[in-house]
Amino acid sequence: MVAYKDYYAILGVPKSATPDEIKKAYRKLAKQWHPDKHAGDKKNEAEARFKEISEANAVLSDPEKRKQYDMLGGQFREGQEFTAPPGYQGFRVHVGDLGDLEGLGDFSDFFRTLFGGDAFGAGSSKRASPFGHARQRASREWPGPERTPKEEEISLSLEEAHEGCTKTLELSIQAPQGLGMASKGRRVTIRIPKGVRDGERIRVSLPEGDIYFKVRLQEHPRFRLEGDNLIAKVPLFPWEAALGAEKEVPTLSGGVRIKIPPKTNSGTKLRVRGKGFAKKSGPPGDLIVEAAVVFPERMPDKALELFRELALVCQG
Repeated sequence: MVAYKDYYAILGVPKSATPDEIKKAYRKLAKQWHPDKHAGDKKNEAEARFKEISEANAVLSDPEKRKQYDMLGGQFREGQEFTAPPGYQGFRVHVGDLGDLEGLGDFSDFFRTLFGGDAFGAGSSKRASPFGHARQRASREWPGPERTPKEEEISLSLEEAHEGCTKTLELSIQAPQGLGMASKGRRVTIRIPKGVRDGERIRVSLPEGDIYFKVRLQEHPRFRLEGDNLIAKVPLFPWEAALGAEKEVPTLSGGVRIKIPPKTNSGTKLRVRGKGFAKKSGPPGDLIVEAAVVFPERMPDKALELFRELALVCQG
């Protein structure tokens, strides 16, 4: 259990205070209690007050953190013993851009209880005050816990994955705000290398952190991918399968003409080397053409008669 902190009372604002009122109150108190304006014993008191004021502002100026703070601590008063609800494990906090806040020393146990314990990494509870000559920006002094990289899925056609492309997406990402994180929109451009496969991840580094895009390949109406090879069916009319033919078959980068040998059965596979799926390095895989004997939609009587003659000839 830790002592509850009434952040509203610390800033001297009501719980109904608007963001502008909170900002105004914080700036007035921060200016009054900034340690650089005090000396001697008064300086230690100023550091403690400035830290407390800044901690209160960091929570109340963030709409999401303020909402959670109000929900968890609305029934408590300053100094009362605070116990988190059963199963509560604290919010994930990444200390990023703290605006004009330049170093706070240690944060309160109450703050650590709300925001997941040690917000600044191992050993931070004994960190010396960063005021004075050693002062640094808080975003550099306390990097916070390592964030789990964000992962998104990106859907690609076989053509896009085969040739490589550039995709631009609109995403909602988490960006540092105060002592927490807030959602913001960002346009992200992703360079897709040729030969990327289903399930591969592409990393994009942003100021807010890395995003990994997991590739999902769309089903293709003509091809299926097996390793480096593309599998495609080519329809053959019975006479083409029997007599042989020259057919144009599609690939992911244009058509190619192939020779169908006589007496080709349905299911026979023909290999066209180098016309398959691209590799990140080296030659592409192969195109595997699978014969599929089909009949015309319209069969005139003469054609049926010829098939009957054919049947008699073959059976004789």
